[in-house]
Amino acid sequence: MFVSVIVTIFFFITANVAEESDAPCPATWTLNEMSKTCVKPYNDRRVTWKKARYICQSEGGHLVVIQNSQMNDFVQGLLSLKRYWIGSRYNSTTKMMRYLDGEEMTLIFEAWAPRQPNNYRGKQECIEIIRKREGLWNDRPCKRRNHFVCEKPAVEKNQKDVTPTVRTTVGKCDPGWVHYEGDDSCLLYKNDTRRSYNAANRDCMDSYGGSLVIIHDEKKDSFIKDHIIVNELDTIWTGLKRKYHEGGFPLLYADGEKLGDYHPWANENPIPGNHGYDCVMVMYDQVPDSMPIWYTDPCSHTYFYICEL
Repeated sequence: MFVSVIVTIFFFITANVAEESDAPCPATWTLNEMSKTCVKPYNDRRVTWKKARYICQSEGGHLVVIQNSQMNDFVQGLLSLKRYWIGSRYNSTTKMMRYLDGEEMTLIFEAWAPRQPNNYRGKQECIEIIRKREGLWNDRPCKRRNHFVCEKPAVEKNQKDVTPTVRTTVGKCDPGWVHYEGDDSCLLYKNDTRRSYNAANRDCMDSYGGSLVIIHDEKKDSFIKDHIIVNELDTIWTGLKRKYHEGGFPLLYADGEKLGDYHPWANENPIPGNHGYDCVMVMYDQVPDSMPIWYTDPCSHTYFYICEL
């Protein structure tokens, strides 16, 4: 009798383990039968569009791509909060959708809220889905922080699910990255190869889903000098460029947002009218109490750089 009970329990556990291993989606993910993909809204994090993209990639997937009403309704049914990033951008100039691989496509499906997209102030390219508006879409600046929805292929029966080697955890950064609490960003010092501004920014995007570092204030500048720069004297690209207009040269973020009041220029920088010196680099000297110094330089010059998520 005792042996038969043990055998029964063994087969019960074995059956449940087998059934679990055949599950098409991991725990906390939900299967969409039509698309054969697993979908998961992230309710515990609010991040930029680029960082959301990177987190989804670290889970073996991507930001959810919505190309029909069934997927839109399915995603809407999973949401419990207000706003979530999805995996598309809208080009207001071409009136086309730009998907994760950068390719632009004519809209197959769209679910815009009334009077959207409006590309307010020319800074809204990323797309969010809004639960309280029945899953309608809104365009929003990519640097804003939202919850987000990831999607990845379902696992076929008897197919082994491969755990990704890169994984981001709440409040921490992956190995090699440094966490800056000031704006909850992750920073990676790329001091193996010097690149031009555009090549450096492209590497940050293509390799990590991030961008060149944006320095808002003295605190972040000093943090980079004290915690990231390892050489006695080094110069890095930042994600800042200047844009010409009559009466001055205000700096812009890489995504078009204006820089604040912090910009510790070296003497005579930026040089008015010095066209071609458009990209911003920072020189760090490890001498105690020395402050970082900013310069503008031709974007074709090559320096080390810091990627940011």
